[in-house]
Amino acid sequence: MSLAQARTNGPWYAAMLAALIAGCVPRPAVPPEPHPQEPSLAHAQTLEQSGEHAAAARIYLLHAATLESPEREAHQLHAAELLVRAGQRRQAGAVLDGIDPRVLEPELAMQRSLLQGRIALAERRPLRALQQLPAPDPQLPVELRLEAHRLRAQAYEQGGDLLEGARERILLGPLLSDPGAVHANRRAIWEGISQLSPQALQQLRIAPPPDQLSGWLELAYLIKRGRLEPARLQEWVDEWRTRYPGHPADEALLQELLARQRELQQPPTDVALLLPLGGELTDAARAVRNGFLAAHYTSGAKTETTVHIYDTAQSGSDIWQIYDQAIKDGATFVVGPLSKDRVSTLARAGRLDVPLLALNFAEATDESPPKDFLQFGLSPEDEARQVAERASIEGLERALVLVPEGEWGERLSEAFFQRFTELGGVMLESARYDVSESDFSRPIQRLLNLDESDSRYRALRNITGRDIQFEPRRRQDVDIVFLAAFPRHARLIMPQLHFHHAQDLPVLATSHSYGGTPDADDDRDMNGLIICDMPWMLAPEDPLRANLKRLWPEAMSRYARLFALGIDAYNLLPYARWLQQERYERFAGHTGSLYFDGQARIHRALQWARFQRGRPVRLRNQIEKASETN
Repeated sequence: MSLAQARTNGPWYAAMLAALIAGCVPRPAVPPEPHPQEPSLAHAQTLEQSGEHAAAARIYLLHAATLESPEREAHQLHAAELLVRAGQRRQAGAVLDGIDPRVLEPELAMQRSLLQGRIALAERRPLRALQQLPAPDPQLPVELRLEAHRLRAQAYEQGGDLLEGARERILLGPLLSDPGAVHANRRAIWEGISQLSPQALQQLRIAPPPDQLSGWLELAYLIKRGRLEPARLQEWVDEWRTRYPGHPADEALLQELLARQRELQQPPTDVALLLPLGGELTDAARAVRNGFLAAHYTSGAKTETTVHIYDTAQSGSDIWQIYDQAIKDGATFVVGPLSKDRVSTLARAGRLDVPLLALNFAEATDESPPKDFLQFGLSPEDEARQVAERASIEGLERALVLVPEGEWGERLSEAFFQRFTELGGVMLESARYDVSESDFSRPIQRLLNLDESDSRYRALRNITGRDIQFEPRRRQDVDIVFLAAFPRHARLIMPQLHFHHAQDLPVLATSHSYGGTPDADDDRDMNGLIICDMPWMLAPEDPLRANLKRLWPEAMSRYARLFALGIDAYNLLPYARWLQQERYERFAGHTGSLYFDGQARIHRALQWARFQRGRPVRLRNQIEKASETN
């Protein structure tokens, strides 16, 4: 039998052939799995109209992936807009980062910039917002230019550059057509300009009439000046009208300002000052009293206002009895008390018969204080919050916190943490130091993760059995250190931070780190430290402070800030109602730029300084820089 025959015979061949034939028989067709139908753009629009912005954004992104440029980028931009509306800023930012701006037409490029600016403003990062928001090209559509000027104005205002904010709003004005929007924009210009001090208003008014910005600056200066000489205000406003014909500050606004000034500015005729002139607060109370009386006798109004002082430290005295007695004696305004517990007692009143300016802040409760219960003090927590705000404005997002053990340090740490996280920052770690010590290596090493670096080195040396060359390396994920310290500890901590490889990190602190008297020898170890403090401590010495130092040299060296508190408490009295009603207004005080919040608490916007050669050198703000360059 041939090989060929052998291959075509036998049972195995029959089986193979049968299988082959079976494979050739067509099988019933099995339908493929249907693809899920992609949601339509019409469905996305329905979701958008019903407020389901995130769901609509996802559909637009799905469709964008199937399109060519520029339709693809248009869909991506709309999706990012919807994500911003949904509060999903991080996701919106990721979409925008994925769009190559080089392929965008000018209109789409501006839309991308506007969205990036909105995200930065929502995160309270005004410098980043301005980096993302170029001045709009005049050839762009009106609605895009309008939005660009509006966002740029908000960014400048958020960053504290009120002058540039006003300039942007002046550019915005001619683009507005709705009467309500026109009025709101003018009001925003006025509210921004009104926050400037009289000195800044004078320095910045450089262009002659009828320049619009100079007109706003001069009007704001006249209104502030009119509070000191109310009888001449109408005359000054009439002269201003002549110099600035057709100015956007129209007659309705002028009449409103004049009427509000007459209504709200009412200097008290009889003031009661409630202070503990005995006991543990004696020295502090005397400093406040002496500052208050110094302001009274130098104000020019001493013949119109009478001051009576009541000692709240008298044995068995009740704060309510003292308050009632002051009213019986004719007081039309009460200032004090100073201690937190007594302020809290008065805060629980249902009502007050005459207005009261407390010289401290009441304990926080669920109950609202009575009407005309005003609170003013030197709050450490307020300063910690301002450090957080400064860090956020500078784009510093990751913080380490170093505070002393105890209740004071915990209060400042918590205040900084709450405000910093509100603004989008992250507190990476905090450490406490023992105020009785001088060597703070342990908390600093823990804070900077140097202890972990050393542990890794020891473990590696044990494994290899060799003495390896090693240089400690601090953590690299941090932008800022917040320090709460009094002068002795600040002088010790700053060099130790530098020694532990943190010399390149910004260290920001409250005013408590500065003793108040320039001392280059003792304070040179604080070089590089940035502090916030009141103008009274940082500005060139004025005649009033020089006189107080001559009269009370020891008290001024220890309690200078409390002297300033007393001065401002007196000077605020004629303007308290005005500031409370017009919360955009600022009062240029010795303790800071003062303003009310919605709970009748006075806050202090402080100045900033960096220690150089052992002395605090004030950091100029944007307004001062502008006045120097104009």
